[in-house]
Amino acid sequence: MQFKIAQPRYSSVYQFPLDLYLLMTVRDAIVLFLTESLLLFKSREETRMKNILVIGSTGAMGSAVIHSLLNSNQSDSQIYAFTRDVKSAAAVALKALDTDRVILVTGDLDDPVSLKNAMRNMDVVFCNTAFFSTGSVAGERRQGLAALKAAKEAGVEHFIYSSLDPVARLSGGALPVPHYDGKAIVEAEIDAQRSDEFMSQVKDGWYCNHATVLVMCPYIENFYDFFAPIDGTLSDGRQGKIFKGPISGNGRWQMIALDDLGAFTRIVIEDRKTWGGKTLRVASEELTMTQIVSTFEEITGIPAEYRPMSENEFLSSGLPSAHDPLNNMLMYREGFYAERDYDLLKSIHPTLMTFKQWLIDSKWRGESRTMRKNAPTGGE
Repeated sequence: MQFKIAQPRYSSVYQFPLDLYLLMTVRDAIVLFLTESLLLFKSREETRMKNILVIGSTGAMGSAVIHSLLNSNQSDSQIYAFTRDVKSAAAVALKALDTDRVILVTGDLDDPVSLKNAMRNMDVVFCNTAFFSTGSVAGERRQGLAALKAAKEAGVEHFIYSSLDPVARLSGGALPVPHYDGKAIVEAEIDAQRSDEFMSQVKDGWYCNHATVLVMCPYIENFYDFFAPIDGTLSDGRQGKIFKGPISGNGRWQMIALDDLGAFTRIVIEDRKTWGGKTLRVASEELTMTQIVSTFEEITGIPAEYRPMSENEFLSSGLPSAHDPLNNMLMYREGFYAERDYDLLKSIHPTLMTFKQWLIDSKWRGESRTMRKNAPTGGE
């Protein structure tokens, strides 16, 4: 049977011809198909396995980031651990976490060739430079800028830089903290590049859309070594734990658990569209030393007290490069640090731990524990 298609008849532009209607329907179907295909492709692209390079992988923070990524249910990304010595105990321990997903990469931030090779085919780079590997602000600045340059040239989709508060600037130059200020200088360069891209109206500027800064603060786990209490007789005659340091009065110690640092980094990695071009300052809370010791005694049941140290006593303690950590503690005593938006941080990461919760989860009772591969201020 043959069908004849009648010639369209319409008396005005408001009467649409059937054959044109059918043609438009096919065209619309094609457009719809292509649109849905593109959305599906983008969805798959966003959820596909990503290649993530972690610079500073064998340090306390880098290891925490890798642990968080491995424990995430959001992706099964391949993690490349950038390290100077793939045979070190710390590197071997990382590899053992997941022999399939963790790949050790030999490299050095002062070796441009190894840095360029490591960046190749990476979707995400997390960079935490180690100040005490060079022991200088100039050295950390050089390494941080080298990582930025290599990532941009490699077309890395998302670069996350780990920074610290700019204490020299916040204190008006009165209280430099070199291992903070070295990172903050690189952060300032990122901000300068963002501003320059905006002024030039660069489309999809790399710094404005693909570089994130996470401004960290002291780990709660510093109580394992750097801030570890000693056994002794308290002022009331009880035996217990004595915490010591140059923070006194109402000075507040800002802190965050390593697990939470890892979690914030993972959250940022998994959502470049939200966090690309942004800076997020993280912490869990700020407590006076009296509050810290009181909380310790409440949770552990172990008698404790805090004894402030003089600055000269701290400098004479034998701690390598003691003048740097001294100012690190004085910055909190004097209030030369950037405030955090704790409501915002808890909305981003609802399980953000307080010091009290950390004590419960860690079961720490004042003993020394190993949590980093080197001494906290660069000594052996």
